[in-house]
Amino acid sequence: MAKDDFFEVPRKAVETSDGSVELPILYYDVSIIQAFFWCDLDCVAAKLKGTDLAPVRFFTGKTLAGLFFFEYRDTTISSYNESGLAVMVRPETASKLLFPTLDFFRKPDARTLGFYILDLPVTTESACVAGRELWGYPKFVTEIPVKLEDDGVECNVRSPEGNGDIVRFSGRPGTGVSLSAFDLATYSNRNRELVKTNVDVRAKMKTCLGGDFRVAVGDCQHRMAKNIRDLGLDGAKPFLVQRSDHFQARLNAGRKIAPWEPST
Repeated sequence: MAKDDFFEVPRKAVETSDGSVELPILYYDVSIIQAFFWCDLDCVAAKLKGTDLAPVRFFTGKTLAGLFFFEYRDTTISSYNESGLAVMVRPETASKLLFPTLDFFRKPDARTLGFYILDLPVTTESACVAGRELWGYPKFVTEIPVKLEDDGVECNVRSPEGNGDIVRFSGRPGTGVSLSAFDLATYSNRNRELVKTNVDVRAKMKTCLGGDFRVAVGDCQHRMAKNIRDLGLDGAKPFLVQRSDHFQARLNAGRKIAPWEPST
């Protein structure tokens, strides 16, 4: 087998309460769909209270939110599904970006903006424990059926209490163009510290307008359902959708960038 430089990187074992995990976590074979929405700045700022982070203002006068669904078929921590609800942020101590879109073209280490994850459900306990303990991600375990077909998409996050769906995302992709995926950066709060994490990505993403995609929140009162409602995404149509069935990534260890104190 030919050597693949993308995955041939030094790795280090770290301990969690569920056992040892080698970082970076490697994702060899993944399907993904991600949808992006414009959200009210004040609403997102309220969600960020006490995190040392602020929403990023774009040319629309709003900030960016993303809803993500992953089908991880082959990784170094086994197969599982994941969903995510995230908003675009910058550290409060960083200068406001006059042209934030240009920041996407910088390497994650030099990038100011990144995603702050509000909710990150997964389907396995091992992925949940690693995410919570190593990065401070707000993970929980539940069922996440993912159907990504050429003739239509339907993805769900089930309530872990067993009372229906938290959210359903469905629709049919429109005509799109193939674009290279951007590397990602996330911010999270772990052990009273602000942590930045770089995610190296290799993929071509079919990128299209929102088409007939819609978000539908269930009747449950789970935190993730409340966050989606609060952001004004229940019934919303994304302005942009990206999809790939050949997504690959490296999830690196987080790096502390500042002390963090929770709000009182």
